[in-house]
Amino acid sequence: MSPEGHAASPSEQGALLHIGDAAARAELSVRTVRAYEEAGLVRPSARTNGGFRLYSEHDVDRLVEVRRMKGLALSLGELGELLGLLKRSEAPELLQQAEVTFVVDSLYRYRERADRGIERLEQALADARELHRRVVQQLATVER
Repeated sequence: MSPEGHAASPSEQGALLHIGDAAARAELSVRTVRAYEEAGLVRPSARTNGGFRLYSEHDVDRLVEVRRMKGLALSLGELGELLGLLKRSEAPELLQQAEVTFVVDSLYRYRERADRGIERLEQALADARELHRRVVQQLATVER
């Protein structure tokens, strides 16, 4: 059924993906997509007459966005909050000043977390490069 509660027509179904295809496109497992749906982070655009989930390109883009955010070690609740903040910030002219302040302050907090995540990833990358260098060096020594 679509968000309005009706089953997708055959023409609508042609532009939509079943959960397995949407998960593959987003580089996620079907189980993860279901968990994201259960947490309210994404919802299928429609359902078949048989009740199977159908996802649009927009839904797949959102799944990819959530997958990328997971690298920041955010809980599902925090992911939902961040997605909401990003959505609200798309039209700041529609917000009251207090809401703008809240959104800005909250986004700064998430930016700081992203900065820390980048630092952790850069350190992990440096560690991996050092390990690679040592292994290559040892291989050269052993293969002589």
